[in-house]
Amino acid sequence: MNACCSYRLLRSSAFVAAATLALFVSSLCATDQPAPTARDEELLAWSKDSAKVRLGKRLYAATCLQCHGDEKNGVDAPSNLFDTKWYHGSTPSKIEQNIAAGLLEKGMPAWRDALAGNDIAALTAYLLNRQPSPQAP
Repeated sequence: MNACCSYRLLRSSAFVAAATLALFVSSLCATDQPAPTARDEELLAWSKDSAKVRLGKRLYAATCLQCHGDEKNGVDAPSNLFDTKWYHGSTPSKIEQNIAAGLLEKGMPAWRDALAGNDIAALTAYLLNRQPSPQAP
């Protein structure tokens, strides 16, 4: 390989490395969470209201417990709603939407016809209230 080809190879390798680094850094800076909406803020406030959380807990026991299990089940699975992993959206409004519309492809029914809107909000508040605290880095 002559000096000219070596230089071109080195230059193209440097370009690829720089582009890869730029993509990596931009992925670290990007958030995969949209900015909180007014509804997200409202549901988070509900999650701090003990009466709404108690209602949500009663509703969970009646409608969700059989499939999703107790909050202490510790199973690492999409059906565990008491860990920090949300497979279908983790914003409060997305959680509420999933409860209302269901995830039919996963076997979860839509609850919007069986429960009032405030009941679905209370269920969401209960789930949010029971989320583990984020781990410190």
